[in-house]
Amino acid sequence: MKTGRSGRQQHDKPTAISIVIPAYNEEEGIAAILTELMRQRGLLAGSGVETVEIIVVDDGSNDRTPEVVARFADVRLIRHKVNRGYGAALKTGFNAATYEWLAFLDADGTYPPAALARLCAVAESGDVDLVVASRMSGDYSEMPRVRRLGNLFFATMLSFITNQPVADSASGMRLFHRSLLALCAPLPDGLHFTPAMSTVALHENLCVREVPIPYKERAGRSKLGVFRDGWRFFWAIVWHTMLYNPLRLCAMIGSLLLLAALIVGLPPAVYYVENHRLEEWFIYRFFVVLLCSVAGVTLITFGLAINSAIYLFDPRPIRQGMLARPTLHAPPVVAIGTSGLVLMVLGGVLYTPAALEYLSTLTITRHWSYLSIGTTLVLGGIQLVLASVLIRVLTALRDRESALDPAEGVTDEREARLQKLLGASPPR
Repeated sequence: MKTGRSGRQQHDKPTAISIVIPAYNEEEGIAAILTELMRQRGLLAGSGVETVEIIVVDDGSNDRTPEVVARFADVRLIRHKVNRGYGAALKTGFNAATYEWLAFLDADGTYPPAALARLCAVAESGDVDLVVASRMSGDYSEMPRVRRLGNLFFATMLSFITNQPVADSASGMRLFHRSLLALCAPLPDGLHFTPAMSTVALHENLCVREVPIPYKERAGRSKLGVFRDGWRFFWAIVWHTMLYNPLRLCAMIGSLLLLAALIVGLPPAVYYVENHRLEEWFIYRFFVVLLCSVAGVTLITFGLAINSAIYLFDPRPIRQGMLARPTLHAPPVVAIGTSGLVLMVLGGVLYTPAALEYLSTLTITRHWSYLSIGTTLVLGGIQLVLASVLIRVLTALRDRESALDPAEGVTDEREARLQKLLGASPPR
């Protein structure tokens, strides 16, 4: 996988790197990893890396991990008094690192230190922000089947969301330039640090490459909870996508719901055309159609509105999107609002005979299907009208802000922009 951004500056070649190893109760495997890293210094020199700094961050271990690390005189040991999480340990190591190019790998022996030379060779071009060691692309893997399926699911999910091919979204071995940290911040403190980094890097349109590596089963007991951490991985991808381009995710899910409504509602429609009546048990299908169609329209309009809100705070173009960043000036917004009004009118037409009948006789003999379809149309129409109003308000706020300061460039720092919108002075 490779992505790039236009106009980006090339980084200096990684002639010196800082390698960060987060460790929590890893006394069984940490010594072998450190020993192998020492041996790899010669191979790294062949890739142009003249200086290697190794930092182990002990994340509150209650075994002999710190004592084992302390035996290596050339390794810097940083200790957390309590366990703060995988991502927190990495952040501590990055903050303490000396060099601009940073690498990290796990302390459990799953990632081969020999692969670092290949990662550095890829970064030699100077046109790379992040190099990922892909466990899912290598020829040899001891990854358990459940975890392999989970990683395949998350990689496929991220590929669809970002429209970029991703093989391994959660690899724990990476090489990147320090500037990536400022663009990706804030990242979580837990094991979902890596899928969050991948999601943000792709949405920031950074240059990302994957390098296949062999993968071994870890030394000692795994700390990964399949369901607990799987949910965190899933939420990390969803949440960071919502911060960049919620329209793509919402439109994907909303379209699937609308498709489900069409599939469920089609048989009753065909039956009515052929027989001019509906069976009573079709009412259950209509409830499903009502739920799926309203939920689908709600999600799509929500994505449109939130995309517009994101543009208010961060006017840079959205790089990865089902649609380009929706500037949505008058014609598209009017079309959305008009579509909503049309749906509301159609729903009202279906409601009117039943309403008139009730006003005159206090009874309703109209078939329930008319009321069900009318309800679906009215609710969907309301969602579209409200979305068009919200988008117009957000667009007006954005245009007003630009008019107040026309010289402001779209590449201003996000924090300065946010402070200005909140009425505070930008930080100096």
